[in-house]
Amino acid sequence: MTEIESSDDDFEFRFRCEKRTAKIFERLHSLIQAGYNLDLSPDVVDAFWLRHSSKEFKHSSLIVYASGLVLSSNENTDEFRFYLDDEERFKRFLHQVPRPTWWDRSRDIRETIWGFILAFGGLFLFGWTADWVLGAIGRITSP
Repeated sequence: MTEIESSDDDFEFRFRCEKRTAKIFERLHSLIQAGYNLDLSPDVVDAFWLRHSSKEFKHSSLIVYASGLVLSSNENTDEFRFYLDDEERFKRFLHQVPRPTWWDRSRDIRETIWGFILAFGGLFLFGWTADWVLGAIGRITSP
């Protein structure tokens, strides 16, 4: 094999890789437009994990592998396994994905706010109780 032939093979390989990568990112973009969010937790390294804002949707968790495979982690059947060349089935699936409502999209913010309210409320209640108990002890022990 000559150097020119091997460079053509290398070019073809790079072209296929770039085409696959572009298609994977196109799928990721479509899923994000449909209401999925990337889960960027540090323990996820082998694939892209996506979560849908609506908790009622049965495919609320998807995995997109580097091979282009899109898999619903809630359904373990082949019906919800989309390989890179299953473009029509993937598009039909996208049309089934419900658009998240304002209430669904604001869930994270609401949970954070309620967490702060409960944490600071608990600290206030603890402080008030400790003050009351120490005051009661002081009244009992003072002559």
